[in-house]
Amino acid sequence: MNLIIRPEQRKKTSLNFIALIPDRELRIKANAIKKDFKRFESSKATNVYTHITLKAPFKVSGIDRDSLLSWFYKIRLQQTPFHVYLNGFAAFHNKYNPVIYINPMPNRELIKMQRELMIDFHNILPAKVHPIDRSFKPHMTVAYRDLTPENFARAWKEYKDKHFYDVFDVHSIYLLEHDWQSWNIIATHKPG
Repeated sequence: MNLIIRPEQRKKTSLNFIALIPDRELRIKANAIKKDFKRFESSKATNVYTHITLKAPFKVSGIDRDSLLSWFYKIRLQQTPFHVYLNGFAAFHNKYNPVIYINPMPNRELIKMQRELMIDFHNILPAKVHPIDRSFKPHMTVAYRDLTPENFARAWKEYKDKHFYDVFDVHSIYLLEHDWQSWNIIATHKPG
């Protein structure tokens, strides 16, 4: 795919992240759960594609953006398609910014993919590797940022034992960019 970068884009700083995005049917189910969190005054998660983050958000200048896109299309991940199984809900009990997420079951292929991705990413943008990238904890967020500690306690009481089970196939990884209003997929890569 040839990507044309307009001159004004070369000067801008962009906010990006790399993720797995499940199939449409699973995204619809997850979005219904995200919308349910409006009962707990939390709706920020509805503004983002349902995903599992492989590389945490990072800013790049317009010049680095060209390199990032070129790297993303050429990256060599030694990965064949695999399944991600989702089972129930879990949470990050952060004091000020708690998170509730759909829980991916432990998965060697997913861990391997993320490690390979981060090693390769480090080669092009080492300053953009965050500590959170090194301590990968797969999760599919359904409530965060505007979920207050009080509302988290109410929501977690309901969601901690709630059943949810699904599976999706991983065939591609996605590079997303924020246009200062929403996240958009700007590139897709099929490993292997």
